[in-house]
Amino acid sequence: MARARSSRVTLRLLPALASLIYVTPGDAGAVTVLLTRRNQSQVHTWDSSNPGASVLLHTTQSNDADYNVAEGSTFGWITEHFGDKFARFIVGNNVGLDAQYMTPYAYPKHITVHNNEIVVMEPQ
Repeated sequence: MARARSSRVTLRLLPALASLIYVTPGDAGAVTVLLTRRNQSQVHTWDSSNPGASVLLHTTQSNDADYNVAEGSTFGWITEHFGDKFARFIVGNNVGLDAQYMTPYAYPKHITVHNNEIVVMEPQ
C-alpha cells in the first residue's frame, strides 16, 4: 500500500510591506504568476509569454494566492479577508478548500510560500 506523502510547512505572520516591489522578467525567459480576480472568486495563472491569455486554476474567494513547488508548496494557498483566514487548496481540484486557518488579526492581505514556510501578511 502506498503511503501518503506529507510535508511540513511552517507559518510565519508578518506585517505587510510598506511598499510594493514589482519584478519584471529579464532575458532569462517567460514567468508564470497567479492572479486573483476581484469579486470573481477565481485564481488564474498568467504567463508572460502569452500576456493576452490566462487560465483558470481554482475557484474560491480570495484576495491573494500562491502556489510555488520550488519553495516547498505542495498545495495552493489563499488569503480571504472577509473571513479573516488563510487556506490551502489542492491544485487540480478546481474548487473548494482543503483546510482553513484563522489569523490573529483582521484582514489578511498577502500570502506567499518561501523556504517551505507560509508567510501571511496583514495591512498596516
